[in-house]
Amino acid sequence: MRKSLIFVVSGVLGAIVASIAVFVAADRVIVGGVHIAYGVGLAVLWVLLVQVWLARYFQTKFASAGVALGWIVGTLVMGLGSSAGDTALPAETRSTVYIVLGAIVVSMGAMLPVFKKPRHFYPDDNEPDHNSGKKMPEANEASVVAA
Repeated sequence: MRKSLIFVVSGVLGAIVASIAVFVAADRVIVGGVHIAYGVGLAVLWVLLVQVWLARYFQTKFASAGVALGWIVGTLVMGLGSSAGDTALPAETRSTVYIVLGAIVVSMGAMLPVFKKPRHFYPDDNEPDHNSGKKMPEANEASVVAA
């Protein structure tokens, strides 16, 4: 039940991120008469960061898979357009690059290993060291403040 809830919540967040990232991807700047489409890279990076952060926060790949699915659905909805013919993803090279690069990045992001939380996230500081199988030494007040 918990993992399915994580999947659904991260999928909804992925769709929200996708609906914002579509507009960020359209951003560009003109430098010396040359259009630089920095928004595509920024949008894709943002989606990847949200995906990795949620996987780390929930400590499961279900979160990153949910974000990937939510991004796909959100991007499709934003690209379909309305009955009047308006669409957030116009038929331009920038949109194609965003869709292809985004699909590659969210697929790769869903396959990344789950990164461990920092030690101070654990409530009792007695979480086992996963490399050696031994318990970590007790942290005293001075070492926690110094870190």
